This record gives sequence, structure tokens and C-alpha cells, in this order.
Amino acid sequence: MTVDEALLGPVMAHGNGDWVKLSDLRADLSVRNFFQSMLKSAVWNNREFEDFFDGHFDKWEFDKKRASVRPRSAAQQLEEKLKRVAKREEVA
Repeated sequence: MTVDEALLGPVMAHGNGDWVKLSDLRADLSVRNFFQSMLKSAVWNNREFEDFFDGHFDKWEFDKKRASVRPRSAAQQLEEKLKRVAKREEVA
């Protein structure tokens, strides 16, 4: 199971696709269990989650000021991919 997969269920459960506070995500039992059993570490702090979501911006939308996250829809994910392809073509 990937981190993305481990977080998607709790994010959907807490926010039903809308914004979820990182504090709620960190408190979620399934997230805590994933970090303990799979990553063998404590649940990340806000900065570590921020770095993760910034690195996975195509799947997640992160609001640093609100310390909240929500998943991108399939349409938003496709839009991000198309933007990256267009940028590569401009450079080439």
C-alpha cells in the first residue's frame, strides 16, 4: 500500500472529497496504523505532509494556510497531466 492509497480513504471519510484538516488526518486510526506498521515511524508533522502533498500535487490539492488537503478529481488530475505535457512541448 502506498501513502497515497493509505490517505485517500481517511480523507474521503472525513471530508467526502472536500477539505480535511491535517490534524484530523493525523488523528485518524487507520493513518496512525499505516505509519506504525508500514512506515515504522510516527505520523508526519505538518511540514512533512506539506512536502509530500507538494510532491504529489497532481493527486492532491494542499492549502498551507488552512493546513488542509483534498484529493484532486480525475478531471483535475488529467488537466495537470496535460499542462505538464504542454510545458514539455514548449521546451522541446
